[in-house]
Amino acid sequence: MKKFLFIFLSCLLFQQLTAQTIVKFDNGNNIIYKNLQGKTIVKNKKYTIAFTDTISSIGFVGTRKGEIVCINNAGKELFEVYKIDNGPDYVSDGLFRIVGKNSKIGFADTCGAIVIPPVFSYATPFHNGEAKVSFGGKNEKQGEYQSWKSNLWFLIKKSISAQNLEKMDSVQRNKYLIDLSSEVIKTMGPGYYRNTHPTISEGVFKSNDGRAKIKKNIGRKYYEIKYPYDKSKETLEFDFSAKVRIWKDTGEPCDVIFGNGYGKNFFFSSYKEQTKSRTATDKVPYQQVQNANKNIGTK
Repeated sequence: MKKFLFIFLSCLLFQQLTAQTIVKFDNGNNIIYKNLQGKTIVKNKKYTIAFTDTISSIGFVGTRKGEIVCINNAGKELFEVYKIDNGPDYVSDGLFRIVGKNSKIGFADTCGAIVIPPVFSYATPFHNGEAKVSFGGKNEKQGEYQSWKSNLWFLIKKSISAQNLEKMDSVQRNKYLIDLSSEVIKTMGPGYYRNTHPTISEGVFKSNDGRAKIKKNIGRKYYEIKYPYDKSKETLEFDFSAKVRIWKDTGEPCDVIFGNGYGKNFFFSSYKEQTKSRTATDKVPYQQVQNANKNIGTK
């Protein structure tokens, strides 16, 4: 088994974390981590193995369920890590694979920031700035070995910001748009997610807002993914439960609007930055129209 003995990273993106190093201790039953002053920072009965002995930024621990989890130097769980050779995924081109909901694959960097959200059915490690990914397929075993078989492979760039969606095959692009938009809704306002088939349209960004970070986006093209809902069961302000706009040239979310009229935009702080620090209190709460006779439509 390959063990990560030490990870020391000076990460400017994580200066907001308490500047500390934590060290592994084994009390015979569970894995714990203490800081250099002897204070226990991590004490969780579900951790049974440590792949990182000393953590100055991020490290990896194993759970009783057989999962590998990434934690930071404050003891916070960040995400599940893709497992290989009975240990965490190897870092390649500065990134390693992570596992999201429904076993989807994405990528994070060595500071613990999610660079590419987990939306793919499978992904190879990055090499020379590119990774091979697929939205479909299945895992096939051949003796002691296993491999992912798919007829829908395509290449993505190391940074999602370099991903031009217009250059993708329409089937692959729509799958990406639906997976990413559903993730945005579940993250920012889970009460508005509906497991319905969304409509996908195109548009050009317009705004009368004079603020520089909004104004500079005028004229950019985007995809709009709109989720319908059953109007016989609920009454919302709009004719959709949620809609997400995703930039064509980068593949990054622009904003999300929920059926109650509230939303989140990613002009001043990107979706990746917001999800890194978002708490439960930041989620948009679900609410229907108070007056059921109120007309549903745009406002």
